[in-house]
Amino acid sequence: MSDDDTIRRSIADWIMEAALRGVDMQTLVGGTSNRLLGAGVPLARTHVSFPTLHPSFEAVSLVWKRGLGVSAQEFAHGSGDTRSWKQSPFYFMIENGIRLLRRPLVGKSALHDFPILADLAEEGFTDYLSFVVPFDSAEVSIVDKRPDGIATSWVTDRAGGFSDTHLMILQNAVQRLGVACKLAIREEIARNVAEAYLGHSAGTEVLGGHIRLGDYETINAVAWFADLRDSTGRAERLGMERYLALLNGFLECTAGAVQAYNGEILAYPGDAVLAIFRDPDPAMAAETAIAAAAEARRRLFDVNANLVEMGQEILAAGLAVHRGDLAFGNIGTGGRQAFTVIGPAINVVNRLEDMTKSQPFPVIVSDTVVDLLSTDAPTFSPLGSQMIRGSEVPLTAYGAADDVLLPYKAPPGYAETVLEPLPNLLEPA
Repeated sequence: MSDDDTIRRSIADWIMEAALRGVDMQTLVGGTSNRLLGAGVPLARTHVSFPTLHPSFEAVSLVWKRGLGVSAQEFAHGSGDTRSWKQSPFYFMIENGIRLLRRPLVGKSALHDFPILADLAEEGFTDYLSFVVPFDSAEVSIVDKRPDGIATSWVTDRAGGFSDTHLMILQNAVQRLGVACKLAIREEIARNVAEAYLGHSAGTEVLGGHIRLGDYETINAVAWFADLRDSTGRAERLGMERYLALLNGFLECTAGAVQAYNGEILAYPGDAVLAIFRDPDPAMAAETAIAAAAEARRRLFDVNANLVEMGQEILAAGLAVHRGDLAFGNIGTGGRQAFTVIGPAINVVNRLEDMTKSQPFPVIVSDTVVDLLSTDAPTFSPLGSQMIRGSEVPLTAYGAADDVLLPYKAPPGYAETVLEPLPNLLEPA
């Protein structure tokens, strides 16, 4: 066996072992590039780009640079229509079914027919090699008009560019890397989809194999529930497109506040947000849930101030916080299941939120939470002992107004205190 064959085999073996270990894309790209460099391939820059399924972005690019490691860039949905993408070698290759493209960057044979090539030449690089590795999967077209696979480029600053031996080693490595990347990307997509639609904890449990009907875990957590008012009327008045835009704005205020304080969003039941806050210290979970409630009210107030300026109707919502035991697990039938949270605490927090319709407080909190709060917490107004429908155990409820919630744990520079409600801020039932 020649030295070149030994090099190719050692790199291929590492890639396959890494794939079996389930390493992520950054580790694959960085590890492969470093091993190619160590084997004598004069790599200076590696670029691997691939489409994915994620709510916030449609593609990811990983760039390895010699001595600097791997950096990642995410591209928002719609970036596939940008001028920079359509002027790239990757786009040209994908659109024309070209698997391999080489461009000398310096000398008499230099060819800079794509803007990126002129940029690379100015940086001192001498040779550019690109491979497209399609996965040829008929299961899903991840991005319109873009096949499922990876696009890669390999750049050197060696005088004379890549040799024929370097090209053979690179070509051999890229095919193996494509297989490993397919596995890594599929795992990443599975995690993205599970987390986007189930939430982090539920998604992790499901991917971990907890899918049998009846599997559950009992947890103690702070339940957090926010509900948009007058949804049916808004949908009828605004039309579905404008209503959905408004609903997403509401969720950005409420669910966004949960995420800002590391809560776990469990579900969007209709036009509402159901979340939980967990911590080994129950007092910390309670404090965090109240801080998220204050943040949600701040966001809603700011959005409503803008809506008033535009002459549009404002958002009105109720919010409740309660602590108790929850069952976190699988319900449904064998053919269609949901991994969710159930239990008396969910019923209670729903009923408390319903009380905001008849009370002068947009946020109502049970004593199970208030009793855990520190002395610098917002001032809550006692609403007395309440019998919650569906429960035989009374609890004491407290209300919080915006004038005490908005300043609570407000970010630097946010000095606004609401002393009077905005115009037409009456919350319809």
